[in-house]
Amino acid sequence: RRIVSPSFLNLVARVLKSGGVFQVITDWDPYAEHIKALLVTDLRFVIASEADFAPTLMSWPNPIGTAYAKKGINKGHTISNLIYKLS
Repeated sequence: RRIVSPSFLNLVARVLKSGGVFQVITDWDPYAEHIKALLVTDLRFVIASEADFAPTLMSWPNPIGTAYAKKGINKGHTISNLIYKLS
């Protein structure tokens, strides 16, 4: 169920313009670490921001109100907001 993979990153890199933003928000730490491990070796992407959940970092209205976010928070999971730019 992990959509972020090398082949998915190839698709993202193909459709984003240089400087385009790729953002992933997850409440599952092992998945966040998986994404970081993939992107640290992919020289097409640079870290724009990598932080735990903070409302000021969100790019859409009321992300905390999503069913997935609520479920993760209720389980005590950390919300990771990973933001990369295509170089």
